[in-house]
Amino acid sequence: MSSSWAEACVEHGHDRSTDPITLNDNTVADESAVPRHLRRERSRWLEKYDDELALLFDAYLDMGSTMFGRAFHQHGSFREFANFVFKYMQPGAT
Repeated sequence: MSSSWAEACVEHGHDRSTDPITLNDNTVADESAVPRHLRRERSRWLEKYDDELALLFDAYLDMGSTMFGRAFHQHGSFREFANFVFKYMQPGAT
């Protein structure tokens, strides 16, 4: 995990230590976000693009907060965001 990801989470009030999605890769949220046959590939992808995803997540939160206020994305985590991006970048995703 990169320090930029940790900094982005702390800056926006996301405590990764209590986030169930970051504690265990086999959580229900992970299972619903990414098909079972892509989980290993997702893990590799998350490691490879961790810094880029942290920057993208930070920009997403900044822009959303600017446009919609403090209520924007209150309960989402970095891991949910990353899983969403991974899932919908797959060929044939709908």
